Amino acid sequence: MGEMLDKKLKSDAIEAYVKLFEDYAKTSDIEKIYDETVKYAQRIGLDDITEEDVENVIKPFLYKWGNMGRVLGRREYKGWEKKLKDLIKEYSSMLDNFGKEGLAKIEQFEREIKEIYSKFRETLGPIAAGKTLNILCP
Repeated sequence: MGEMLDKKLKSDAIEAYVKLFEDYAKTSDIEKIYDETVKYAQRIGLDDITEEDVENVIKPFLYKWGNMGRVLGRREYKGWEKKLKDLIKEYSSMLDNFGKEGLAKIEQFEREIKEIYSKFRETLGPIAAGKTLNILCP
């Protein structure tokens, strides 16, 4: 009987910790950073994005939410902010189209998605490229 009670108490404690973590995640600054960045990216016209937008919105997102400061701080990624701005402008119509279509037609855009990801990856590395595309086309 004592062993069953111990298991039940442990199970209840685990459930309580999971609930605390979930509640924290819902209200944490990290979650807010993601939500605010996605909303901002949806508000601005991607063809009008500026280097200031990248510097003040996307960069903090990648550094704080994405933990990409160590990677993007490398010498090989120097100047990535301007390059990213140029890429977003270059591919703005496709990115806008992907955002409108959603996942329903993903196979139809496979070639374009691979092309865009490849270009973003050259500029940001594979992980930061995926995270950036996620906020531009959530």
